[in-house]
Amino acid sequence: MTIDFKAVKPIILQPNSLKNAYMFEFAPASGPTEKGSIPYSLSVSSATVSGSFAENGTDVSSELIAETPTVSSNTVTVKLNYPQTTGEGKYNLRFILLLDDGSIYEFDFTAINAENIGV
Repeated sequence: MTIDFKAVKPIILQPNSLKNAYMFEFAPASGPTEKGSIPYSLSVSSATVSGSFAENGTDVSSELIAETPTVSSNTVTVKLNYPQTTGEGKYNLRFILLLDDGSIYEFDFTAINAENIGV
Protein backbone atom coordinates (compact mmCIF):
# COMPACT_ATOMS: atom_id res chain seq x y z
CA MET A 1 0.00 0.00 0.00
CA THR A 2 1.29 3.45 -0.90
CA ILE A 3 0.27 6.49 1.13
CA ASP A 4 0.24 10.02 -0.31
CA PHE A 5 1.64 12.94 1.64
CA LYS A 6 -0.75 15.79 2.27
CA ALA A 7 1.61 18.66 1.46
CA VAL A 8 1.04 22.08 2.98
CA LYS A 9 2.79 23.72 0.07
CA PRO A 10 4.89 22.43 -2.83
CA ILE A 11 8.66 22.36 -3.01
CA ILE A 12 9.83 24.78 -5.71
CA LEU A 13 13.12 23.94 -7.44
CA GLN A 14 14.78 26.57 -9.60
CA PRO A 15 17.74 26.16 -12.00
CA ASN A 16 20.16 27.29 -9.26
CA SER A 17 18.80 24.68 -6.79
CA LEU A 18 21.65 22.34 -5.95
CA LYS A 19 21.67 19.95 -3.00
CA ASN A 20 18.79 21.72 -1.23
CA ALA A 21 17.95 19.66 1.85
CA TYR A 22 14.35 18.79 2.67
CA MET A 23 13.25 16.86 5.75
CA PHE A 24 10.31 14.45 5.71
CA GLU A 25 9.09 13.28 9.11
CA PHE A 26 7.34 9.93 9.51
CA ALA A 27 5.85 10.22 12.99
CA PRO A 28 4.72 7.04 14.70
CA ALA A 29 1.20 6.82 16.11
CA SER A 30 0.96 8.23 19.64
CA GLY A 31 -0.70 5.07 20.95
CA PRO A 32 -1.65 1.54 19.91
CA THR A 33 -5.12 2.65 18.69
CA GLU A 34 -4.06 6.04 17.29
CA LYS A 35 -3.06 6.90 13.72
CA GLY A 36 0.38 8.03 12.60
CA SER A 37 2.58 7.83 9.54
CA ILE A 38 3.98 4.57 10.90
CA PRO A 39 2.62 2.24 13.61
CA TYR A 40 2.97 2.94 17.31
CA SER A 41 6.38 2.23 18.88
CA LEU A 42 8.12 1.57 15.55
CA SER A 43 10.86 3.60 13.92
CA VAL A 44 12.41 3.99 10.49
CA SER A 45 15.56 1.88 10.09
CA SER A 46 16.37 2.85 6.51
CA ALA A 47 14.86 4.61 3.53
CA THR A 48 15.15 4.41 -0.24
CA VAL A 49 13.94 7.41 -2.21
CA SER A 50 13.33 7.59 -5.95
CA GLY A 51 12.19 10.46 -8.14
CA SER A 52 10.04 10.60 -11.26
CA PHE A 53 8.80 13.17 -13.76
CA ALA A 54 5.05 13.32 -13.08
CA GLU A 55 4.07 13.93 -16.70
CA ASN A 56 5.22 10.54 -17.97
CA GLY A 57 6.63 8.63 -14.98
CA THR A 58 10.24 8.73 -16.24
CA ASP A 59 12.73 7.88 -13.51
CA VAL A 60 14.84 10.97 -12.78
CA SER A 61 16.28 9.81 -9.46
CA SER A 62 19.93 10.33 -10.41
CA GLU A 63 19.27 13.88 -11.56
CA LEU A 64 16.72 14.99 -8.93
CA ILE A 65 18.22 13.37 -5.81
CA ALA A 66 21.67 14.79 -5.11
CA GLU A 67 22.91 12.35 -2.47
CA THR A 68 21.87 9.20 -0.66
CA PRO A 69 19.08 10.17 1.76
CA THR A 70 19.80 9.99 5.48
CA VAL A 71 17.56 8.81 8.33
CA SER A 72 17.56 10.19 11.86
CA SER A 73 14.77 9.92 14.45
CA ASN A 74 12.11 8.95 11.88
CA THR A 75 13.06 11.88 9.67
CA VAL A 76 14.38 11.28 6.16
CA THR A 77 16.53 14.07 4.75
CA VAL A 78 16.68 14.28 0.96
CA LYS A 79 18.90 16.69 -0.97
CA LEU A 80 17.33 17.76 -4.25
CA ASN A 81 18.66 19.34 -7.42
CA TYR A 82 16.82 21.15 -10.19
CA PRO A 83 16.46 18.48 -12.93
CA GLN A 84 18.39 20.15 -15.75
CA THR A 85 17.65 17.53 -18.42
CA THR A 86 13.88 17.32 -18.01
CA GLY A 87 13.52 20.90 -16.81
CA GLU A 88 10.29 22.55 -15.78
CA GLY A 89 7.36 20.49 -14.61
CA LYS A 90 5.98 18.46 -11.73
CA TYR A 91 8.00 15.76 -10.00
CA ASN A 92 7.28 13.02 -7.49
CA LEU A 93 9.29 11.32 -4.78
CA ARG A 94 8.61 7.77 -3.60
CA PHE A 95 9.83 6.79 -0.15
CA ILE A 96 10.25 3.12 0.69
CA LEU A 97 10.79 2.81 4.42
CA LEU A 98 12.09 -0.23 6.23
CA LEU A 99 10.85 -0.16 9.83
CA ASP A 100 12.66 -1.70 12.77
CA ASP A 101 10.22 -4.64 12.88
CA GLY A 102 11.05 -5.53 9.24
CA SER A 103 7.84 -4.13 7.75
CA ILE A 104 7.94 -1.91 4.67
CA TYR A 105 5.89 1.24 4.11
CA GLU A 106 5.69 3.32 0.94
CA PHE A 107 4.83 7.01 0.70
CA ASP A 108 4.46 9.26 -2.34
CA PHE A 109 5.23 12.97 -2.25
CA THR A 110 3.72 14.60 -5.33
CA ALA A 111 4.30 18.28 -4.66
CA ILE A 112 7.59 19.19 -6.34
CA ASN A 113 7.56 21.87 -9.02
CA ALA A 114 10.62 22.71 -11.11
CA GLU A 115 10.21 26.25 -12.35
CA ASN A 116 12.52 28.59 -14.21
CA ILE A 117 11.10 31.75 -12.66
CA GLY A 118 14.24 33.84 -12.97
CA VAL A 119 17.15 34.25 -10.64
